[in-house]
Amino acid sequence: MKRHSKQHNRRLISLDILRGVAVCTMILAHTVAFFYSGHALLPKMFQKFGDLVSFTTFLLVSGAVFTAAYLDIPNALWKKKKHNILSRSWLLLGGYYAVGLLTIAPHLFENGIADALWKLLRLLVFIDVPGYSEFILAFLFFGIVIYYGRDFFAKHYRNIDLMIILGVAIYLLGFVIYSLPIPESFAIVTSFLAGYDGWYRFPIFQYFPIFLIGLYLGKFLLDEQNLFYRGVTLSTVAFTSLLLLAFCVVTPPFLDFPYTGNFNRWPPNVSFLLVGTTFAFAALTLIIFLKNMKNPITATLQLWGHNAYIMYIIHILILVLFDSFAHFKTENQFILIPLYIGVMSLCHFIVTWRIRRLNK
Repeated sequence: MKRHSKQHNRRLISLDILRGVAVCTMILAHTVAFFYSGHALLPKMFQKFGDLVSFTTFLLVSGAVFTAAYLDIPNALWKKKKHNILSRSWLLLGGYYAVGLLTIAPHLFENGIADALWKLLRLLVFIDVPGYSEFILAFLFFGIVIYYGRDFFAKHYRNIDLMIILGVAIYLLGFVIYSLPIPESFAIVTSFLAGYDGWYRFPIFQYFPIFLIGLYLGKFLLDEQNLFYRGVTLSTVAFTSLLLLAFCVVTPPFLDFPYTGNFNRWPPNVSFLLVGTTFAFAALTLIIFLKNMKNPITATLQLWGHNAYIMYIIHILILVLFDSFAHFKTENQFILIPLYIGVMSLCHFIVTWRIRRLNK
């Protein structure tokens, strides 16, 4: 299908900007988690908000980008580009192990070499997944899904009814598996696929609907040429998601559905996912309606979104190193503001320095 390159680039830019917004919410949540030890409501709300929306937004964008890069292309081009998914997988895996090694390094040898080797082995085989890196395994999995299932998804990703049915079915499968009395010896697999009590993972089955919605979102952004209609459609989806979320909030049984706990994250309730989709589609609507995407704010967000994984790696390295050596905690919520700005600024400086080095 022939594309209008200007429209195509604009849509990809809008996804980068949305991903840049998610970078901001992610780093905000992590900054509060690492540095704040007080009990003020506002910092906790910012942390909770970041936890609620960041991963869902990243996954939605990832699905849309997969469509543009690998599904909505001729088969001949796919054969040339498919190796990019494997390269991406190795990059994700390398970042995961780098973060993991940095996280366990301060306490690696405190009980001797044998214990250190055991910790490394548990890290390598994903038994011990370091905090703030769990989501990497989910992205790794979805890349593999496209690599091996590309023919199926390239054939059906335009069928929104099938995507919805498939997403609901896989989500319910995750719920059934999570509800079974599975022995803890299988927790490493169960936690990754459907969740397991006490194991903090991003379960693939419960997040699969978000990925499928992202695939269709990519199709919509590629096909729809009318800027106004794109914005209206996206705002309608955001409003519908908000209405469903409001229904859950005013109907407690649905707020906890299907897992006990308001906006349960491990594994995600329907209400948890609805917060993320409402935010993502509302933010994307606003971005789409911004006629000038070249202002300094959107340009910076686009830069961060285009380099989202690097931003993630850098900010985690900063936070972990600072926490390991400075052991800094504060109960003053206002100190979080310069800390957050400092982390974001340092990430931005390193990203722009890397780009300048690559362009030389």
